[in-house]
Amino acid sequence: MPGEVRVESGVQQGDEITLYYDSMLTKLIVWAPDRPAAIARLQMALQECVFSGVGSNVGLHREILALDDFARGRLFTGMMGRHWQSLHAVRAPDTAAIALAVAGVLNAQRDGWGLVPGAYSPFNVNDPWAMQDDWRLFSVRQRTFDFLYSSKAEPDQHVVATLDVAAGQLLLMDQAEAFRWSRLDEEGGLIVHLGDATVKGQVRVDPERKLHVRTQRGEFDFRLADAFAGGEDLDAAAASLRAPMPGLVLSVSCAPGDQVKKGDPLMVLTAMKLEQTIVAPRDGVIEEVFFSAQDQVAEGAVLLKFQDAPAAH
Repeated sequence: MPGEVRVESGVQQGDEITLYYDSMLTKLIVWAPDRPAAIARLQMALQECVFSGVGSNVGLHREILALDDFARGRLFTGMMGRHWQSLHAVRAPDTAAIALAVAGVLNAQRDGWGLVPGAYSPFNVNDPWAMQDDWRLFSVRQRTFDFLYSSKAEPDQHVVATLDVAAGQLLLMDQAEAFRWSRLDEEGGLIVHLGDATVKGQVRVDPERKLHVRTQRGEFDFRLADAFAGGEDLDAAAASLRAPMPGLVLSVSCAPGDQVKKGDPLMVLTAMKLEQTIVAPRDGVIEEVFFSAQDQVAEGAVLLKFQDAPAAH
């Protein structure tokens, strides 16, 4: 990065990150002659940041930088609370993000999902069973991509795109557009031509078929739906609540057998002087509670298990 942009970090490859220290791993600092220039430079630097394997608050920072209060220097202790809804809103992906997700899947498959480079390349003409050019016997060369994304209102929402390989078109939201894509670099950079529009972005795909798509509009997380996934695994995931962060259980306000309503507080976690209340996502009955007050929990740990309330007849 240029001299006016600095990255500070106290960790290096191989270091162990425990629960007992500040979770901040890296800090981004910019300098400019005035506030508007510094904000613009920081936005550009954040857009270039790429993280893999760990979460980041890059998206939140970009949203804060876009606030008029922040741009004008009107900083006050209640600023985050005033803009809470807009800062934490989960945007629905637009056609550009979905088209990039399709290109990301095609790119990942060309590289064997990053597991066996070249193993599933459509150009591997020596093995017809390894080719993935969507050939169909006595049928059109089409492929459907079923993506899942989450919002606060709905945990899993489907968005479907259909690629007509022979026609070179992508059907999105009932509209077919000419579709082409190519790589920009080896770091997930892609360029998509969708109709008359040209979109550049970055797509990171992990072996579990999760996609992180970054466009100029923002960042979007998708999961490629597995048509062969068993319903039991999905039911188990839907019936448990996991820790959103590593921390200490401050209090538990439910017990096995309790009937709860959607939004009822169940447990409070604390980390670095921040508290997070775990609430019931829907009406149900608590089946098991796996932690007590003062227990340490890791990020992603299953905190409790519950059953849906029986349907009314």
